Amino acid sequence: NLRLKMPASNSSVSIHQFFLDRLLGGEALAPVDKIYIELDVLTSLICNSDPFQKTGDRQGFDQVGLGDVERRQEAISVVEEYQKLMVVGKPGAGKTTFLKSLAVECIQPEPTSLFPDLVPLFVTLRDFAKAARKTQSWDLVDYLAGVLVRWKVCDRATAEEILDQGRSLILLDAMDEVSFEDLEAVIDAVRELADSPNRLIVTCRTQSHPDPEEFGGFIYVKVADFTSAQVDQYVENCFNTVDSGSQASLIPKLQEQLCATENKRIAELTTTPILLNLICLVFQDEQGNLPQKPFQLYKKGVRILLERLKRKPIDERLTKSAKEKFLADLALMLFEKNDYFPEERTLTEFIETYFEVEGDIAIDFLRAFETETGLLIERFSGVWSFSHLTLHEYFTALKIFKFSGKDPRPEIDKRLEQHVVYERWHEVLRLLGNLIDDQPSIAEQKYDEH
Repeated sequence: NLRLKMPASNSSVSIHQFFLDRLLGGEALAPVDKIYIELDVLTSLICNSDPFQKTGDRQGFDQVGLGDVERRQEAISVVEEYQKLMVVGKPGAGKTTFLKSLAVECIQPEPTSLFPDLVPLFVTLRDFAKAARKTQSWDLVDYLAGVLVRWKVCDRATAEEILDQGRSLILLDAMDEVSFEDLEAVIDAVRELADSPNRLIVTCRTQSHPDPEEFGGFIYVKVADFTSAQVDQYVENCFNTVDSGSQASLIPKLQEQLCATENKRIAELTTTPILLNLICLVFQDEQGNLPQKPFQLYKKGVRILLERLKRKPIDERLTKSAKEKFLADLALMLFEKNDYFPEERTLTEFIETYFEVEGDIAIDFLRAFETETGLLIERFSGVWSFSHLTLHEYFTALKIFKFSGKDPRPEIDKRLEQHVVYERWHEVLRLLGNLIDDQPSIAEQKYDEH
């Protein structure tokens, strides 16, 4: 009975497209309901400070701040069960895609769609903070009503009625991307909105989330790693949807190769959508074959990611080779210090010296590498890392091999002597053996001897 400004046609399809245009930008983002596959969530968030530094194992790197596991459920069932959710997860886990898929699911023409009686509202908290700073109004209900009006979904009175009566599924994305100076005001605004009868879901990176004690009534959940079945489903959706079926024959080949023993290291990267998508891109680029060795995947994948930085040219010195060398130098410096999660100041000071730039420009450099390549990421407020331990190890090995002079063997010999007894260096040393294309047997033989 709401006075929504629907299209003239009464067809479900036109209504569906109408909301896609308003919610997610139309055709550009419409495939989100095709490519998305259901994520599991883990309930009972109990944060660990830094299990990787305590244990040094590879799993610990990806479990920093993720807490303990109580039980695992399908995400949709959790959404249906709880009125207020705080969804946390590591970068690239699929939090934003999850919210967008919920919005699309709400407006499906089928009568069995999720919450068919609710109006979905997807907004980023960064955009809200930007608008609130201009208007000096931190009222989220007022902001959301304005969004409905700007989208030309309804008039102001109807928008307020929707929100007052709890007729909306409100999806607030990326609390972690709100600036520090605005964060307290945004948290207060979300808490106030939580008193409304609307369904509310907020996403945030792990360890950037507010204290659960400050958010009474919210159930905290986190995005889980993909299962093997979800990996298979993602691969099918990726090639069938993104490539319009033209690469469908590659699906069983990739699934089979990911299960092969020799590809175990590569398969470890499939637990999050962002890295699994990279594997799909490389696999397609290689015309249906995973590289024979993991380092070849990293090499080609890094090339693809560094190419993306061209979309945001911030300095003419950032050529492809310069970007690669910078990441290699940074990786070795951090690895030697056993610092996998450096503070932002550590990185900006390194960039200032490395590129001879001022502090603000150094931060721009850092953010560009995060948003355009995903190779460096802010794990939580003010703390960074490489997006995956394997990538940190790869760039460390690349520095020793490629940027240590014309003949890297003396440097490799020194590293073998110094570090072979330390388990955390073993993968770096294995990668070094692979990187010596012209004489691989020398490094591999030395490693075996040690």
